[in-house]
Amino acid sequence: MTAANVPEAHATIRQAIDGILLGAGKRRYTFCDSSENGPELLELYRMAVRYLESKLGQSGYSGRGAAFPEVGAAADPGVFLDDYSRSIEISWWKTDEQVYAALVSGHDADTLHCFTVESCAVSR
Repeated sequence: MTAANVPEAHATIRQAIDGILLGAGKRRYTFCDSSENGPELLELYRMAVRYLESKLGQSGYSGRGAAFPEVGAAADPGVFLDDYSRSIEISWWKTDEQVYAALVSGHDADTLHCFTVESCAVSR
């Protein structure tokens, strides 16, 4: 997808998140933008975080991601997330059964950024 598709992503993100929260269908939603600046992508992330907060309450962590080593263990939700190691921004919520995460990750020498919302089962 390109920046031209961002308005479509903004229009459908709540439906995608609701599906993930209900466990109805996909457990992962990803949107990638190849523009170098990508402010629209960060705004999509912020919008998703606000929506997830309205559904799940305050996140367990919200801020810089694993791409910045100084953030430490607080940024790690404790489950496997595909793009976690490249995360620039991450927010996560943990319930008894699931970890829900929203993140922006940098790929391809930071000229491709991806926004992801994902659900992972908590290990027992």
